[in-house]
Amino acid sequence: MFKNNKLILFLLLIIVAFVGYRYMFKKDNSSGDDLLVKSGASIEGEPPIGADLIRKLSMLQSLKIDGAFFKEESFVNLTDFSVPIDNSLQVGRDNPFSPIK
Repeated sequence: MFKNNKLILFLLLIIVAFVGYRYMFKKDNSSGDDLLVKSGASIEGEPPIGADLIRKLSMLQSLKIDGAFFKEESFVNLTDFSVPIDNSLQVGRDNPFSPIK
């Protein structure tokens, strides 16, 4: 009986391995949808791939920036409160992967 269980377990393992291999590594090339997506052709009235990107790019190109904002008194009077960073202080090793001496 123990020999029967080993054989059944071995067959199940082979079947699971085969199904896993087919699922993970084999592609189903029978559908033609991949060719449509790669060629950029539209599917049933959908807009072509990248149409939204082209639309947004044209919106950006038509954008006009008014430089008068940078000359206003409220912008010129802004104060920089940033703190300079002290680069002379060395923290850690030059190469963290080098062997410790």
